[in-house]
Amino acid sequence: MSVRAIVCLLLSCWPLVSFAGTVTGEPVPQRVLILVYHRFAAQRLDSMTVRTGTFHDQLRAIEANGYRIVPLADIVRWHAGQANALPARAVAITVDDGHRSVYDVLRPLLAAHPVPVMALPRYLMTDACDTRCMNGLLQTARERP
Repeated sequence: MSVRAIVCLLLSCWPLVSFAGTVTGEPVPQRVLILVYHRFAAQRLDSMTVRTGTFHDQLRAIEANGYRIVPLADIVRWHAGQANALPARAVAITVDDGHRSVYDVLRPLLAAHPVPVMALPRYLMTDACDTRCMNGLLQTARERP
């Protein structure tokens, strides 16, 4: 079978897959996107580094495409059945590994463009920072739902 035939076959089935929940009357499960970041810098240092310009572009793309950034704690409560539905196209942003760039780079970015971000303060690798230094800009893993 040619590639063209396979693509045509897949495209012809697409509406059935996309609307399967509405046809059968079964609820379509909500999906949640969780973005995980590690390190931030003006220039790419390694494969785990997100450039600040790229992060800004990603935030703009999230908003421009109708996604809504919500606190990870809201998603946890929803998943546990302790909260009602999340907004359509819900997205959570998390930062792990605790690189110093979370304090030096991400914190000023969030001051300029406030969005909820979950961080793991236990692993923040800086003497200059504890959970109070973020001035409410980052949620922490200690803030349990």
